[in-house]
Amino acid sequence: MDRTQIDQMDLRINHLGASLYFDANTLAHAGAAGFSDFFVLYAGGRAGVMGDVTAEQVCSAFGFFDPGLVGKVWPKVLEAARPSEIASVFAAAMAHAAEQTWNADASATVVRLGTTVADSVAALGMPLFTGWRGLPRPDSATGAAALVVHTLRELRGDVHIQSVAASGMAPIEAEVATRRGTAGLEMHGWRGEFPDHEPFLEPFAAVEAQTSERMQRIYTAALTDAELDQLADAVTSLVPTP
Repeated sequence: MDRTQIDQMDLRINHLGASLYFDANTLAHAGAAGFSDFFVLYAGGRAGVMGDVTAEQVCSAFGFFDPGLVGKVWPKVLEAARPSEIASVFAAAMAHAAEQTWNADASATVVRLGTTVADSVAALGMPLFTGWRGLPRPDSATGAAALVVHTLRELRGDVHIQSVAASGMAPIEAEVATRRGTAGLEMHGWRGEFPDHEPFLEPFAAVEAQTSERMQRIYTAALTDAELDQLADAVTSLVPTP
């Protein structure tokens, strides 16, 4: 498998993981467990795998959210429940959502090979990836695949944050240079006058290339070419085509 194909597989994993955040089945399952506020569910659910952390620690792990927004949401998280409890509910809700629609055979392959990839990584400076990798998984292949997909999504996220930090770019500078631009900044809670994106396009392109190169090395070191093809096919087949 060439590097472009690995990038495409990694991108699909990223999109699949994100889609579970907003899936109606995820939200309904979490709501039935007492967590109907999406912002509390998202923040506490993603970051709660790190334990009972502070808002500043959440900002460090999330990377691109406005600290002011996190500072407003995190007290609500702590009022709702312990973050580690919310993380368990969020993981169970995403697993439940995958169990409704994901393909079981493809899921089994994703669990088997995705776990090999995740277990191969020495988690240096990767708090979200490490936390999600350590969660217990459901017995069902589809439910387990949801957690494996999200673990691999957080792996790329942590690698990307490391790349941004190493570049010297500030989070707002990196975010304004993405394809989403100011829309991405607003989605992550930033307000006010934003910096011009032009000076950051070239350094951010280098950051993205570094992130992709590291992910390519992780996948190719953990799996054979045949296994990479199997994983890519399974990732493509997880969700039925309408």
